[in-house]
Amino acid sequence: MTEAETVEKPLSDPSVENIERIKRINIALSDRAYSDLQASARDGRRSMTELVRLSLGLVKILIEAQNKGYRMYVTTPDGTAVKEIVLPG
Repeated sequence: MTEAETVEKPLSDPSVENIERIKRINIALSDRAYSDLQASARDGRRSMTELVRLSLGLVKILIEAQNKGYRMYVTTPDGTAVKEIVLPG
C-alpha cells in the first residue's frame, strides 16, 4: 500500500451518502502517543480514526485563528480562562 492511497467506500457504508473517495495514510506514533489516543478514544466513545479527523479539524481552526491574531482558551462555565491553547512554534 502506498503512503496515500485512494479508496472507494461502498454505498452500503452508513457514513457516506454516495461513493466517496478517501485517502489513507499511515502514521508512526510513540507508545505513549498511541496509548493516549486509545484512552481518548475510549473515554470519548469515538474511534481512533474519528479522533484523528476531529483533531485535524481543530488544528485547522486554531491555525486560522492564530493567523488572524486571535487566541483560543479553555474556559470555565462562567467564562474564566483557565488554559490558553497554543500550537508549538
